Amino acid sequence: MWQGQLAEGMSVFDQSAAIGGSDEAVAIEVLRYRPYVECLSFRSACLSFFGDPGQGLEFIERFPQLRRIAGIGADLSSAASDQIWSCMVLGDAPLARRCADEALQIAERCGGEHGVVYALLACGNASALAHQWEVGNAFLKRAQQRIAATGAGAEWSVLVDAFQALCLAGMGERERSLDLVRRSSRGTATAPRAFVGFVRAHALRLINGAEDELEAEIAGTLAILERLELTGVMPLLLLERAGLARLRGDSDSMARDLTEARRLFAQMGVTGWDDYARSIEA
Repeated sequence: MWQGQLAEGMSVFDQSAAIGGSDEAVAIEVLRYRPYVECLSFRSACLSFFGDPGQGLEFIERFPQLRRIAGIGADLSSAASDQIWSCMVLGDAPLARRCADEALQIAERCGGEHGVVYALLACGNASALAHQWEVGNAFLKRAQQRIAATGAGAEWSVLVDAFQALCLAGMGERERSLDLVRRSSRGTATAPRAFVGFVRAHALRLINGAEDELEAEIAGTLAILERLELTGVMPLLLLERAGLARLRGDSDSMARDLTEARRLFAQMGVTGWDDYARSIEA
């Protein structure tokens, strides 16, 4: 999955979900993980990236039932954190906050260090989605501190850096944000680049004087999104390209990208990004 073979990974998750068959499979536990629930959660996130966030929303609505079946002490923190990606595609900040808060509660009560780091990332993501930059930065700083102290959750470092870069940009911390954008760009596997390229682009757009880096980030991420056919993420990047066109005074290009982004959002039934799109052309 991380190397960009999302379609192949989805095929495996589809098969696993079919084998599990029903909620009775929730009770299956392997090394404290609930593989059936993990399969459903990751599958729903991938479907959101592929342009079907309705499937992600269905999992979010089903999750409380899965928790009840698994039992109060079950570690479903990773599955809870997975919900944040569907919220991101939907642009639903209140839902993202609810899911992220729940994930952190589960992780701190039932999970290990890895689960806590992932949940802190989810909380940072939710805060950024609501433009609560200082709050998001605090969550992401906690995630970085735990990674540095224990090494657990180190695979999330690239995403933590990208979202913290966005929060710092929103706080006006230009140089620190730019450093994290560049750090998160080094050695990024294909799939994470596809997921957070628009996050880095958003950060770069908030940083004055970084238009060349912004253009390169958009171009590189766009190529990956097109190759992987990640329709759910595409309009998020198009909004950033529209923002770049606005910075350069190119109103025609801005209008084209906004129109295409809105078409894709409408196709998915997504309205959560409407205000952000309007702010670009205001």
